[in-house]
Amino acid sequence: MRTIQYKFSLLFLAVLPLLFSSCAAKLNRQLNWHQSELARAANGNMPASEKLDILMNSFVNMADETLKPINPKKGIKYVKRYSEMNQQHIDKIMDDVQKWQGNMNQLETISTTMSLVQKPYAKKLIELYPKFRRKYNQYKFAMNLTNSITGGLGNVGGKLLKGL
Repeated sequence: MRTIQYKFSLLFLAVLPLLFSSCAAKLNRQLNWHQSELARAANGNMPASEKLDILMNSFVNMADETLKPINPKKGIKYVKRYSEMNQQHIDKIMDDVQKWQGNMNQLETISTTMSLVQKPYAKKLIELYPKFRRKYNQYKFAMNLTNSITGGLGNVGGKLLKGL
C-alpha cells in the first residue's frame, strides 16, 4: 500500500510543474492577445467607435480573467502586467475617443450612448465592474486603470458606471 502512495506522490510531484507552466502559458497568451488587439486599435486607421469597442472588449475580458484567481495577489499581478504592456495603446485610443466625443452634438451623444448600451460588452462590464472594484479597490494602480478607461468614456457611457 505504501508503494502505491509513494508512486502516486511521485507522479503528482512530476505533473505539478506542468500544471503551473500550463496556467502561466495561458495567462501569457491572454496578455499577448490583449496587447495585439490594443496595438491594432491604437495604430490602426479605423473609426474611434471601433477603437472604443476593441478597448472595452479587451478591458472586460481582462477584468473577467482577473476575477477567476482566488488569490487577489495573482489577479493584481495580471492587472499590473496588462497595464504595463498596454498603457500607451490605451492612452492613444482614449485620446482618439475623446476627440471623437468632443466633435459630437447633443443628439449624436445620446445616439452613441444608446448604441453603447446595446453592445455585447456593456452588460458584462456592468456586472463585472462592482466585483472588480470590490476585489481590487485597495490596489491604487488597478483602480487608476479602471477609472482612466471608464472615466474616459466621458459623455458616452461614463456616467453609467459612476453610480456602480
